[in-house]
Amino acid sequence: MAILQPTTLETADYGTVGWNAIYSSNFQKLNNYLAFLQQAWQNLSASDNNRVLAYDSSSQRWTKRILQGTTNQINITFSSSAITFSLPQDIHTGASPTFNNLTLSGNTLRIATKRTINSSTSPGNPGEICWDDNYLYICIAPNTWRRVPLQSW
Repeated sequence: MAILQPTTLETADYGTVGWNAIYSSNFQKLNNYLAFLQQAWQNLSASDNNRVLAYDSSSQRWTKRILQGTTNQINITFSSSAITFSLPQDIHTGASPTFNNLTLSGNTLRIATKRTINSSTSPGNPGEICWDDNYLYICIAPNTWRRVPLQSW
């Protein structure tokens, strides 16, 4: 019958030898892991919605961190089984997102609100486009506007 001995690595943890060394080492590792899990669960409570456990390398501890979104940019919601990150509107290729009354949809640009430019030197920035019932206005340089009359065809 062969006699089995643990390797040097297995005996290094607690200075014991034989099967007792393997048992002691693995039991201690398991015990440490279970103690960590117990501490982690105790640190979470019902008031910890939108929180996750994160490892802080400076303190070498697990800490609770808050997941929070930015208003009108990223929403974070939670349920009993999931944390969901989303945007306040769909932005996939088939969507028609609206940004401050500007809608982008396929090959269409929609400026939802009318704006009349009172003179060719009204305040404006290059690239601004406006419209009213009679004209389409385009700002071509700082405070420099051009307009095109609208007519049916």
